[in-house]
Amino acid sequence: MKLSTTIRNAAFLAMLTPTSATPYPVRTLYQFADNATWIENVAVRPNGNLLVTLLAPSADLYEIVLSNNHPSSGPSASNTTTTTGTTAVEARLVRRFAAYEGLTGIAETAPDVFAVLAGNYSDPSTASWSLWEADFTSSSSSSSSSAAINELVPSIPNALVLNGMTTTAPLLQRDDGVQLLISDSTAGHVLRVTTAAAADDDDDIAVYLADDPTTSPPNASLPTGVNGVRYLPDSSSSSSSSGDGGYLYFTNTYRALFCRVRIDDDDDDDGNDEAVAAAAKVEVLAEGVKGDDFAVRWEEGSGGVVAYVTDGVDGEVVRVVVGGRSGEEEKKDVLVEGEKATSAAFGRGPGDGDVLYVVTRGGKVLAVDLGGS
Repeated sequence: MKLSTTIRNAAFLAMLTPTSATPYPVRTLYQFADNATWIENVAVRPNGNLLVTLLAPSADLYEIVLSNNHPSSGPSASNTTTTTGTTAVEARLVRRFAAYEGLTGIAETAPDVFAVLAGNYSDPSTASWSLWEADFTSSSSSSSSSAAINELVPSIPNALVLNGMTTTAPLLQRDDGVQLLISDSTAGHVLRVTTAAAADDDDDIAVYLADDPTTSPPNASLPTGVNGVRYLPDSSSSSSSSGDGGYLYFTNTYRALFCRVRIDDDDDDDGNDEAVAAAAKVEVLAEGVKGDDFAVRWEEGSGGVVAYVTDGVDGEVVRVVVGGRSGEEEKKDVLVEGEKATSAAFGRGPGDGDVLYVVTRGGKVLAVDLGGS
């Protein structure tokens, strides 16, 4: 993600030119007119359309409308349309958060309801962050980009550079309070933010995970640790007989690590479910991957957990197989080369469950055909 003007100009964020093709077909679905558009993160709506958060040129939330989901889309303000081959897509501005420099993490907290991080971060001494909600359920049409925008947490104290975000609650089983895990890349830890279930309740914000693999390397000129975060429940595995817990997966860009830590659901005395880190040791799953955000799931064909990690430093998207049938601890394949990828998400529309949507800090939205992995 973009941390400051200095970082934006650093050598490792240099423009990368697309290189040789990989065995995975890659299509450019959309290109923002301004090549300096920095798409930081992506989520997929139940209708199959994409939501993307922008760091530059402004703090915008866009919906990328895919033509195969909505062959006929009505007009909308602040729209831009591009056609690539036989695939036309439209970018609709959902909301510009004018008071902020940029948007970072986005996570679905209930069906078609998304939490979004907005922040001012250029000066660490005055950094300010808040958590917002975009609720698309109030729209009369599932194809509409209209959303009710509400502020969930006006201020997250002592936050420096909030980055990735994930929820640990199943979408159909959460209560009115939302629990999110959020990486603070500069602080080098993961926060747990539980929003108030009632207006007179307080939000609960605490450091959830802080360990060597979440921190910046020693003597780093620009302290940057944990980056992307994703939760994968045990129930996602076909071999799992229990949904009681799962793993928090995360990247550390500067340490070039892809890791996970066990999370178990713990019932407190009041009967409320609370995800707790099981005194658990952080597992390093892959090294040499300068990862940003990523998508992760169980893949039966591989017999293990598979992560698709964006690596904007080396200009790649890397497929990491964790403990597959081959018995290897990890196996890495390159899916995309020569792109400044920042995040990825699996398709949810008709027939695109094996399409990986990738966004870049060059204003591109890519589709990668995983071929029924």
